[in-house]
Amino acid sequence: MADVISPPAVNTAITREKEDASKTMVLTAVWSRWFTDLAKIVNAPLGGETATVPLVKLTSGGADGSLTFTDGILTGYVSPT
Repeated sequence: MADVISPPAVNTAITREKEDASKTMVLTAVWSRWFTDLAKIVNAPLGGETATVPLVKLTSGGADGSLTFTDGILTGYVSPT
């Protein structure tokens, strides 16, 4: 299954003042880690990921759908109803 990352909590500081005389603002560790993880996913080579993603039905009497990925490429779609 594909990697899933969640950003840090809403109330987590994004930047902090650097610990030297420069007064430069830098990313906090938690946000730096999140951006690094995001970059790894975005820059990952295509292919290799094979998965089916369920799509929930749209009405109480409907049917579920799905997206099927083979080697990172969408190869199947079943529309939910």
